[in-house]
Amino acid sequence: MNTREIRKLARRYGWRCYHTHDSRRGDEPFPDLLLVKGERLVFVGLQCEPGRPTSEQSGWLKALVVVTQVEAYVWRPHDNAHIQRVLKECK
Repeated sequence: MNTREIRKLARRYGWRCYHTHDSRRGDEPFPDLLLVKGERLVFVGLQCEPGRPTSEQSGWLKALVVVTQVEAYVWRPHDNAHIQRVLKECK
């Protein structure tokens, strides 16, 4: 199943879907799909049959699989103190 088909299927089943069109152009290669439905948040790395995730993608997936808390924010330039507080809190 290709990316387009997976996205179409996800939407048919009610998932919100974000696709990183070319994750290689970001700071680090990032998983290709982000899917959200109800309480579930799923990150997906897509590979062709003989392909393997890059070490950066594997690192992201390993880090994401242990996450037990999800937070969401909108940050603006004047939110400096709040941004620092949120980023500093994590142990």
